[in-house]
Amino acid sequence: MAEQIPIIDLAAYYSEGSQSPKAQETIQAIHAAASTWGFFVITGTQVSPQTQSSLLSASQAFFDLPLDVKKNLDVRQGGVAWRGYMPLGGEHTHGHMDFKEGLYIGPEHADDHPLVGLPLHGKNQFPDHVLPNMRHEVLEYVSEVTELGKSLTDIFSLGLGLGKEDMRQRLLQPEPVVLFRCFKYMPVENNASDSEGFGIGQHTG
Repeated sequence: MAEQIPIIDLAAYYSEGSQSPKAQETIQAIHAAASTWGFFVITGTQVSPQTQSSLLSASQAFFDLPLDVKKNLDVRQGGVAWRGYMPLGGEHTHGHMDFKEGLYIGPEHADDHPLVGLPLHGKNQFPDHVLPNMRHEVLEYVSEVTELGKSLTDIFSLGLGLGKEDMRQRLLQPEPVVLFRCFKYMPVENNASDSEGFGIGQHTG
């Protein structure tokens, strides 16, 4: 049987606590996968199917908006917060234009938040006047996935033999840096090369 990237269920970790035998198996499985493959697939998370479905619907509705509406939310208007719409051709990889458009989002920060003014912290830009539910739907997903990230950080910490929240306290304080990005990739010809416009160019190695 061919090897494949591990698929690991988090349900026992959430339902039984980190000290249960099943949760310990989960912790060791993730530690082994991260130490060997470097990748793994997780199931049994607390990101609800409804939240995922709402995100997909909201992102599709956003990208279907007229271009002039999206351009009013240009990410470059947000300064260092780097939140908003990234138009087609707005980014390049390895000298080639990326054939995608995106929406960059993070946790909401009030004007008096102590981290406002630092890179990747600030206000989001949503088309509230035409998609009034989108802000809530997307930010709910961001919140649930952020909590998942914190849980995985705790699992990594336990897998390394550290205290459960040691890595969280060292890396995620006062709060984690969160940049969530939705992308729409443009259709291309089957034989298109990077230079002819293939989504996003090579960006590893």
